[in-house]
Amino acid sequence: MDVEQWIGRAILLVLLLLAGSAVHWLRGWGAERRHWLMPQQAGVRVPVRLRGGSLRYPGFWRVGRLDLATALWQPRGRWGVPVSLAGAQRREFLVPPVLNENRLPPVARHDIVLPWVDRYGDKFETAVFDLADARCVVDCLAAPHETADPPPGRLAGLRNRVPVASLVLVLLGAGWGGYWGLSLHGIREVDASVVHNRGPGYLCEVQWADPVRGDSGRGRAECGAMEPGEQLSVEVMGWPRSGTVDDPANAAFALLTITPCILFIAVMLVTSAAWQRRKLRKTSLIGGAPWLG
Repeated sequence: MDVEQWIGRAILLVLLLLAGSAVHWLRGWGAERRHWLMPQQAGVRVPVRLRGGSLRYPGFWRVGRLDLATALWQPRGRWGVPVSLAGAQRREFLVPPVLNENRLPPVARHDIVLPWVDRYGDKFETAVFDLADARCVVDCLAAPHETADPPPGRLAGLRNRVPVASLVLVLLGAGWGGYWGLSLHGIREVDASVVHNRGPGYLCEVQWADPVRGDSGRGRAECGAMEPGEQLSVEVMGWPRSGTVDDPANAAFALLTITPCILFIAVMLVTSAAWQRRKLRKTSLIGGAPWLG
C-alpha cells in the first residue's frame, strides 16, 4: 500500500471521528437548551426514540419528539406514525439489558432507556439523551393528558413495520438494477478501431461507428497487443448507458451481485424490526415508581 492510500485512510478516519464528536456535541447543546427552557415548558419538545411491541408503535427505534404539554409523540419525517403516550405507566426491567442489547444506534448507545406499559397493556420503550430529559418524560407521562390518538393516516401498520432505510434501499436496488438491466437489454455489437494502446494490462482507447443507426463514439476495451488502426468488435451498451463501451460480463456482474445484496439488506432491516418487536413483547417487566431518583 503506497503512502497516498495511507494518507487517504488516515484523513477518512479523522473525518469520521470529527463527525461523531460533532453529533455528540450538537445533542449535548440541544439538551442544555431544553433544560434551560424546562421551567416554562411552553412549546418544549424532548427528542425521544420510541419502539414498542404493538403496531401502534414502530418495531425499531424511531427518532421523534415528545410534546411535554400533550404527551403526544411526533416522529421525524412523514413516514412515521404519531401516537399519544398519555396514561402510560413506567416499569423496570426484570433483567437489565447488557451491552447494547437495546440495539440503539451508535450515536445513541449511551442514551437512557425507560420501559413502559401503555393504557392498553402493551409494552413500549423510550430512549432519551440524559437523566434530565428522562425526568421530563416521566413527569410528562405521569401527568393527566387527553388520551386520544391522532389520526394515524394511510398505511400506518406498514409505516410502523418498515424502516425508512429499507424503503431507501429498495428504491436504490430498483434503480441500480434498472440502470444495468436496461443497459444490457439494449446492448449491440459494433465494429471499432484501436486508437491508442498503452500495452498489456491496460484497456485500449477505441473508436467505434454503427452504420445502421448512424452514431459513433469512443471508449475503452480489451484489445491485447493490437496496434493502432487495427479492427475489432466491441459491445456498446443501451440506454441509459447509450454509447458506452463495456464488457457484458462486467455489467451482468454488477446487476446480479450488487442488486440482490442491496435488497437483502433491506429485507434484513425489516426482519430485524419484527424480531425486536417480538422480543419486546416477551420482555419481563416489574412495577416501577413514576419518578426517577
